[in-house]
Amino acid sequence: MNLSQYNDFLYDRKFSSDLSVQYPVQKEIIGKMEYIQGLIEGKKVIDIGFADHYDLIDARIKSNDWVHARFRKWSSGIIGVDVDPRAVDYVREKLGLTDVFCHDITSAERLQPILQDNWDYLILSEVLEHIPDPALFLKRIRENYGSHIKRMIITVPNAFGLITLRSVFNRIERINSDHKFWFTPYTLSRVVTAAGLEVEDFVLCNSYYGLRFWERLLVKRSPLFHHTLAMVVKL
Repeated sequence: MNLSQYNDFLYDRKFSSDLSVQYPVQKEIIGKMEYIQGLIEGKKVIDIGFADHYDLIDARIKSNDWVHARFRKWSSGIIGVDVDPRAVDYVREKLGLTDVFCHDITSAERLQPILQDNWDYLILSEVLEHIPDPALFLKRIRENYGSHIKRMIITVPNAFGLITLRSVFNRIERINSDHKFWFTPYTLSRVVTAAGLEVEDFVLCNSYYGLRFWERLLVKRSPLFHHTLAMVVKL
């Protein structure tokens, strides 16, 4: 899917204070990790924010739920980049990985291992919602590394996901305390275009939990009930 029919709004050529964005039925229930695997298998990949939260690394590894390990298995070549020095040092020491780096990807001091090669995908998996200015963040990546990277894969929690809406009925907001934003397909597309990038495709997908029967009925009726939004972006 993409929202190219709304490009006049995405690129500020038109304005509406009450825009209705219509989404098609998405017949398949797509898993987030399966979707990413289909894109990056056999490809060269940069994983931004690869380490996860420092306090969660051990638990993720023990439960076989450390996402970077899966990306490493599927790709033909990968480097990991994270801004948390404790987490990067821990991964280097515990797992013996040497192709992981502590670096701010938006810094004017560009990371040489990225510049020394060409890459199929840069992955931002559950990263953008933590960033204070996501459009500027994406713009800096494009400016620093656009000639070395073909596409980005961005995944974020979907603002309309069932997990969120179930809590709303009980007057509860369930959220990672470090999150700065909720995204929808339209608002993420706005951020991407504001950064000078182009949305190639997006899907709404299931993430880390199984769907009950009634939940499966709902997401087949409207993909907007899915927990996660995954978007492929051209640099």
